[in-house]
Amino acid sequence: MKSTLRPNLREKLRHFGADSLSGQELLAIIFGIEDKKALQRAQKVIQSYGDKAIIYANEVDVVRKLTGLSFEECYRTIAACRFGRLYGCQPKAGERPSTIGQPSDVYLRLRGRMEDLDRECLYSIYVDGASRILRESVISIGTLSQTFMQPREIFRPALECNAKGVIIAHNHPSGDPTPSEDDIINTKKLQKFGETFGFPLLDHVIIGYGEYYSMLQKKSEHCSHPYNKNNRKI
Repeated sequence: MKSTLRPNLREKLRHFGADSLSGQELLAIIFGIEDKKALQRAQKVIQSYGDKAIIYANEVDVVRKLTGLSFEECYRTIAACRFGRLYGCQPKAGERPSTIGQPSDVYLRLRGRMEDLDRECLYSIYVDGASRILRESVISIGTLSQTFMQPREIFRPALECNAKGVIIAHNHPSGDPTPSEDDIINTKKLQKFGETFGFPLLDHVIIGYGEYYSMLQKKSEHCSHPYNKNNRKI
């Protein structure tokens, strides 16, 4: 009897759990299709976005253009990824802080999402006057060596949630968090923009493999000094 892809993957999920499935297989299930090309199509999506960055897929037309998926498959993929971001990345007690007081807090909160990405991703955290997190946003997904830092995209959510401070973070796929010249220049521009419009840029944290670099404190060790009004110049 000829078996199809769909029952095989579903049986694997049923008996061994989701951890037994690759990203490629999970996407094939999300697509909800049974043809033999499902895994190839899933692999195309992963290759288009990167092994980890697919979780940030957000625009239907972009996903469809890159992958050739049907609209229905795009809807399912984007919805599943969004659901995962909303409910699958919640902080664990004692692991990812709900307040941001120092660079190590940023690293602890984001390392699980950003350390293994194969392209640069820019992330923003918006805090109130007591350093409590109001909102988090993925701003852009760039290339292997560059991300895109548009002030409007970074600071618009700060206005929407009435933030008192903004922290940005991006990863270096090489694993080395040492800032590039562009990182330094862009950070200074963003800091000036934030000061002009009343949303101070509290820090820019660069995440590598097992370490990070704070543009505020200009070092990569775990820091013990909290952010304060007298120590914000980058």
